[in-house]
Amino acid sequence: MRPRRWAGTEVASPLLLITTLAGALGSRKETIIHGMVFRRHSTIAASGARRRGGCRAQRGGTTVVELLATVAVLGTFVGTTMLTSSQVRPLYIVRGAARQVAADLQKTRMSAVTENNRYLVQFTSNHTDTILDDNNNDGTAETGEGVRTVDIDLDWSGVSMSSTGTITFLPNGTVVAPVTLTLQKAGTAAKTITISQAGSIRVQ
Repeated sequence: MRPRRWAGTEVASPLLLITTLAGALGSRKETIIHGMVFRRHSTIAASGARRRGGCRAQRGGTTVVELLATVAVLGTFVGTTMLTSSQVRPLYIVRGAARQVAADLQKTRMSAVTENNRYLVQFTSNHTDTILDDNNNDGTAETGEGVRTVDIDLDWSGVSMSSTGTITFLPNGTVVAPVTLTLQKAGTAAKTITISQAGSIRVQ
């Protein structure tokens, strides 16, 4: 359709005006809608950021709780370990002392066999014993006969020792009479060392 002319002026047809106006309104509407969408997306983004921040804060709180729980567990473990150690250590001391005394007795027995004379072990206190190399087999210490004193308290403090008698090792490895030794430390069970008639030495 050709435009009409009014007094030298070209006027667009009504259809063209309507189309142009509709296009302008459509562009404005689209702009408004896009603006709303943009604002909505911005709101969602801000909300998401707040949620993420909250999650981080929550994760931080959980980490602190877990740390406190770990410290509590470690404290309980350390306390239990210290208590157990204080109870077990004296028992190991008594066992160590018993093994040392038994080893010394075994060496004394072997010396009696090797040197073909008696060896006497006398317990002079609750933590010392005297070992006599009885060369003439008379049962008494004389000049020239070796005498050695052993003090278990030097290596095993607090351990006491008692005996049912003197141990006399014969050249054939046996003893004159069986003897029992008892070693103990306060607060622990006692350990015993038995020397049989045949000269066998056993820690019990």
